[in-house]
Amino acid sequence: MSLSASSRIVYSNPALAPLADILAVEIEEITHLKLKTSKSSPFSRDIYLTFTKDPTIKDEKHKVTVSKYATIEAENYNAVAMGSVTLIQAISQNGKAYSIPKMKVVDHPDAEYRGLLVDVARQYHSIDTLKEVVEMCRLYKVRYLQLHLSDDQAFTFPSTAYPALAEYGNDYTMDEMKDLAR
Repeated sequence: MSLSASSRIVYSNPALAPLADILAVEIEEITHLKLKTSKSSPFSRDIYLTFTKDPTIKDEKHKVTVSKYATIEAENYNAVAMGSVTLIQAISQNGKAYSIPKMKVVDHPDAEYRGLLVDVARQYHSIDTLKEVVEMCRLYKVRYLQLHLSDDQAFTFPSTAYPALAEYGNDYTMDEMKDLAR
């Protein structure tokens, strides 16, 4: 299935609109194609996000089917998001053209808890680096990211009650933390 500027990311339920927007940005980063998003029915070369009615697709299991258009379906938002990563990983380039191979993938994680701990209290990382870690967690389908923000070596979490706790200069502002959470 070739991707072009006329391809769209469509969704069946308004709850999937934020994921459609995220997927559009990610596809643009990979292909430089700005795909429009909308709540409608899919046409040829579109990407369709939907909640499944298939009783065998439960929990975090997801199905990605690519023929004349790509369908990503699952029972819940998080599982559809994992399916969108599977689709991103399948995008290939031939010259200036981008395509997704015809395929049917039914997948689910092997472990319910998939997490990563970053100890920023002992080893400071910039907010930009932490944003890259968040993106990598998405691409590796890691669901939980824990930031170890305070320890006897450092207190990196912003405090309005005790601002002197962050005395070493390796701390984050409240605006940085809110931006990272978004």
